[in-house]
Amino acid sequence: GAALLFMEEHLGEKCTLSDVAAAAHFSPIYFHGLFCKAVGKTPQEYLTELRIAKAKHLLFASNADAAEIAAACGFSSQSYFDYVFRKVTGETPRGYRKRMHSRYENKII
Repeated sequence: GAALLFMEEHLGEKCTLSDVAAAAHFSPIYFHGLFCKAVGKTPQEYLTELRIAKAKHLLFASNADAAEIAAACGFSSQSYFDYVFRKVTGETPRGYRKRMHSRYENKII
């Protein structure tokens, strides 16, 4: 509902549990429990997944550098973006971009 939409609309910004809970009209602690039960992961885990999905799209579909993508996806720095991206996907942003481009460069669209 409102919390998921709030997260999607604020991916590029600092987004705290209090901010998301307020968008859903709940206290942060109560919201955290409800969210975990409903979604099966913490709000932070869900937000990280959204940010990584957006980063993957930008890595593949744009020529933006890693610092620009980190900022657009709400990461505080390029190094933190690199760390989280690798932790979640098992590869660096640069490696992901290279792999995806090589996978599709010879395909006719």
